[in-house]
Amino acid sequence: MRHKVSLLVVALALLTAPVLTADTVITRGIDAFTTPADGSTFVSFANNPLPAGFFCEGSAPFTGTVALKGKAIATDSKKLPAFDTVVERLDDAAFNEQGVALTRVRLSALSLVGTAPVQTSCGKYRVVAGLNGQQRETVMRITRENELGGTYVSPLAVDTKVIFVPIQGNTSPRRTVSVSINFPSHAPTPWALARAPEGALQRPFLIDTNGDGHPETSVNGSGNFLPGVRHTGSGIRAGAGGTYICHDSGTGEEHCYWSSCGGDYICLEP
Repeated sequence: MRHKVSLLVVALALLTAPVLTADTVITRGIDAFTTPADGSTFVSFANNPLPAGFFCEGSAPFTGTVALKGKAIATDSKKLPAFDTVVERLDDAAFNEQGVALTRVRLSALSLVGTAPVQTSCGKYRVVAGLNGQQRETVMRITRENELGGTYVSPLAVDTKVIFVPIQGNTSPRRTVSVSINFPSHAPTPWALARAPEGALQRPFLIDTNGDGHPETSVNGSGNFLPGVRHTGSGIRAGAGGTYICHDSGTGEEHCYWSSCGGDYICLEP
């Protein structure tokens, strides 16, 4: 599966430049993303075809590619911009003498749909993709380069369920297939330290993690960590139009996302 998603920096940066000291801790929290409908997010069954008869009796093995886009996750906050993917940083990460901090990370919400129906000999299907149970944990490595931020690398484990829902007169039952992907650490990506008034960054909110449209799971805010952006000393920026970050599994599967500032959150230009 290849994801190219747009990161929503769920944090608030102040006009004053932060000061990073030796005992600074990156607080646990979430990073939220959106997936564009540009064809760059997809799941391919070329290497692992769905077997003959999967869709209905007599259907041929399916080796096609399904393009996906994000479907906004329901939350209990009207102030949050739309997002469809949530990665949780599970630990407060303290920097050691070498300027390195570690935290466990886990995908906690995913909501994708097909950009177009899939045509088979059994009829048409719309596609829905979400998480398949409790997700595996990996470890993010955060490196401090200066008092304002640095870079990080993070592998990602994704266990999804891809559901084919019959439409337009297709009388076959819905079909579900599990897809598990291990993405190694991507190339070093910039991060910046964020500061805000007391409690503003850590206020928890509810998100829908089971896809029923009702927010039921509490998650923290993003904490003081802004992934994909770099602090210039006079402000936080993601570069011209944002920063692309990719995970490549090495087996034809890739997870890419685009980082930017948006919604009600402040992205300061130098």
